[in-house]
Amino acid sequence: AQLSYGADRLFMALHEAPWNVPARITERFRIRKVETSLQDYEFDTTFDLVYFDAFAPDTQPELWTADVFRRIFDILSEGGLLVTYSAKGTVKRNLREAGFDVKRLPGALGKRHMVRAVRPPVE
Repeated sequence: AQLSYGADRLFMALHEAPWNVPARITERFRIRKVETSLQDYEFDTTFDLVYFDAFAPDTQPELWTADVFRRIFDILSEGGLLVTYSAKGTVKRNLREAGFDVKRLPGALGKRHMVRAVRPPVE
């Protein structure tokens, strides 16, 4: 509210949603905010897309490891995507080590590059 984002109803609904229970933001969008670390979270479902927007690898290196990316790889469906604005070499290497097919793409929103990592189908 102090940053004057209060006029955006959806923005406020996301931030005011309670922790650890599903919350309906719109008729077609629900969210469950979980108050835990990524490393400690026990996933109970699979996903088709992960938008990985952790702070930069230099700021939070513990979130950009091959072990963390393996955890994400394991909860993605075959052909599932992880996308991130970080195109740093160590990030791409760690994604490949975790099993992803990695491609650098032109960036969006003023970024030079971004990365798309795909969980390949099981053969």
